[in-house]
Amino acid sequence: MFSLFRPSHFFAGLLLLAFSFIATPQAFAHAVLLDSSPRNDALIQSMPKQLRLQFNEPVTPAVARLLGPDGEATDLKESTEAAPELTFSLPSLTTIGSYTFSWRVVSADGHPIGETLRFSLLNKKQQSLCGPRS
Repeated sequence: MFSLFRPSHFFAGLLLLAFSFIATPQAFAHAVLLDSSPRNDALIQSMPKQLRLQFNEPVTPAVARLLGPDGEATDLKESTEAAPELTFSLPSLTTIGSYTFSWRVVSADGHPIGETLRFSLLNKKQQSLCGPRS
């Protein structure tokens, strides 16, 4: 009769359980943001034409919104999807100040993830004080 109270069966069960966690790490993983352009807290000298997000696995975009220094929110549409990278086209923006890019995506395992990235467009005086950055 099989019993977990016998030491050999107990350790065999533990070994099997441990192996099941090692053999299927993707089943427990969610998408992770690897890189963005511009990066979080970037000080930029000119507004990019697009925002780019790179993930460790394919994702489906759900929401992408840009909040400008004047408080105006703009919903962004995905312009290209080359998994695992998403690119969003930006409208022509010239207002100096801080921008907030909020996004939410759904990972391959169905879990939603999101984050907020901030970057600032500098004026000429700020650019000369900070030096070259991107």
